[in-house]
Amino acid sequence: MMKRKLGLTLLAFAGMLSLGVLPLRLIARPPASPGADVQVEAASWAYALLAWSELGMHCIDGKDYSTFSVLPPYNIIHSQLVKKGEPPALVNSGSAITYKAVADANKSINSISSTKTNFWTYVQALFHGNPKPDVGLAGYPVQGKKASSMTYNAGLGYWEAVGVPTIGYDDKGKFNPYPMAKLTATVAGKAVATASIVLSVSDELSCGACHSSGSDPAAEPAGGWVNNPDPTKDMKFNILKKHDDRWNISGYLAQLASNGYTYQSSLYQTAASGNSRAVRRLSQ
Repeated sequence: MMKRKLGLTLLAFAGMLSLGVLPLRLIARPPASPGADVQVEAASWAYALLAWSELGMHCIDGKDYSTFSVLPPYNIIHSQLVKKGEPPALVNSGSAITYKAVADANKSINSISSTKTNFWTYVQALFHGNPKPDVGLAGYPVQGKKASSMTYNAGLGYWEAVGVPTIGYDDKGKFNPYPMAKLTATVAGKAVATASIVLSVSDELSCGACHSSGSDPAAEPAGGWVNNPDPTKDMKFNILKKHDDRWNISGYLAQLASNGYTYQSSLYQTAASGNSRAVRRLSQ
């Protein structure tokens, strides 16, 4: 009878354990060391930092902006600081969040953009802005070796850094479309939580499959392919020549001149002349 009762007790114990309903007083406590240290450390980490990049992959023109631009470097970071508890609460008062470059598992780091592209040479003509090198169109700097501040958007309820000008090449010039950034949250000047995100950016997607010289016959300009030795310029020059085949810009030259833009008789001729005052966003 005693063995039967012991067997039933052990069976009931095993059932409660599998269902997660084991009475609290029967749960074994961890030893004072080192388990106690782990619990204290976890308990002191009273905040969680949530962070994400707005796009799964941000596409850009790449290294050359001298002809025209489709997409500038413009990554967007969002973040929320949460104080753990029941219920958890979002934190914005008395806190701050910064971002900076950090190396990935392969020790690749991306902490500068101005040495990898001529975007800032043509940014005024393209976008009517004049940010300093390594500063984006919305005023936020590239993820650098020094931390930069994010801004709290009260209307949307999160922190943000808009238009971070990330280029998909690391500081050694190696193509890496997944550069890392580290975010740090502080409360009353003390760091309370961190998070790492990927600032995905790539120039792999381009118009070259159809518009590079010698590619798609249907895309060949009436006057023939440009055959420029620079693959990026070649593709964009061919696009402009094809545009000129379909739309004559002569009727707009006077208006362009009144706005301070010096254009020749076609977009291709203007771009090929190297006149930066004529470079404009293609979408305009």
